[in-house]
Amino acid sequence: MSHFPSKNLPLKSFPPENFPPKYLLPFRSFIQLLQFELEAQRAKMLRVFFTLFLMMIVVHSLPQGSGGSKSPAGDEKHEPGMPFDFSYAVNDIETSNDFQHKANSDGDITRGEYRVVLPDDHVQVVRYTADWKNGYNAEISYE
Repeated sequence: MSHFPSKNLPLKSFPPENFPPKYLLPFRSFIQLLQFELEAQRAKMLRVFFTLFLMMIVVHSLPQGSGGSKSPAGDEKHEPGMPFDFSYAVNDIETSNDFQHKANSDGDITRGEYRVVLPDDHVQVVRYTADWKNGYNAEISYE
């Protein structure tokens, strides 16, 4: 005799009257305790999830600039970078790669130029300057 409902048992009669089986009756209070603990854990997890969700909404709704430790504009300290000077060129006829790049910096302002041969055989030339105050500024021309 099986203690599990048969496949033909209508849904409204589940669980059957003889469930749980008699040999599990001593454990009934333990099973109920486990169910209670699971429900308590579920409620705790839902509270944690809801709290995190609310915190995410609050953080997302803050203005972009708030909470940072940046000093007001104009009071920023500038420490110059290390000066450098480099250049390289690639001219690989097999892969049709033809480009050059050169740049130099005095630690404050970086100036450079790069050239690329385009598929229509025009050369795109980009001359740029970049510094900590004005950012990156490029001038593009074609030869």
